Amino acid sequence: PAPPRQPPAAPRPPPQQQAAPKAPAAGADIGDWPAFVQTLGLDGAARQLAAHCALVAQSPFEIRLTLAKRNDHLLTDNLRNRLVAAVQERLGRAVKVQFAVAEAAQDTPAARQAQTEDEELRLARERIASDSNVRQMAELFGAEVIPESIRKNPNPPPRK
Repeated sequence: PAPPRQPPAAPRPPPQQQAAPKAPAAGADIGDWPAFVQTLGLDGAARQLAAHCALVAQSPFEIRLTLAKRNDHLLTDNLRNRLVAAVQERLGRAVKVQFAVAEAAQDTPAARQAQTEDEELRLARERIASDSNVRQMAELFGAEVIPESIRKNPNPPPRK
């Protein structure tokens, strides 16, 4: 007997053509550069480069970033390429990323983080200074709180 007939093979899809460069996402206004940086998935020194840059201008096909002169050591070809690739992954390959070194960058993720940490430290110092138990210890034993000795715990306990 003849072998059973195989059903005809499904037609093969045409070979994929190389996709055209993506246009920037509609409404891809990245005016909040620090928030945008968090979405890029960068790590290590490339994340540090992004965190120390400030967005100074944006158009549909270009963004311009500044980096403070004191951080220009981060602007290596490798780190620049990693940051550009991450931005283009999000906004499209047609987006050109320009870098400039300035005396001081304005609104950077690193500057925002430093401001937040400074504010948290200021609040912690105020809470300690106004704590009734601390005040009693100062009165009873002549103790003194040295504000500069209050700093962030590098190994905070896990929250429950």
